Amino acid sequence: MALKLEETIQEYEESVKKTQECAQGLEKWIQTGEDFIKGEDFIDVEPEEE
Repeated sequence: MALKLEETIQEYEESVKKTQECAQGLEKWIQTGEDFIKGEDFIDVEPEEE
């Protein structure tokens, strides 16, 4: 029983870690989107010559 409980706790800890990593990635994408909307992420490029 104790071994099963330990395995379950470890699985939960791994799930929490993955969830936190996903949340951090999502926050990064949200910030990128907000910067894009504000126009802070634009890069000036020269038009291509034909």
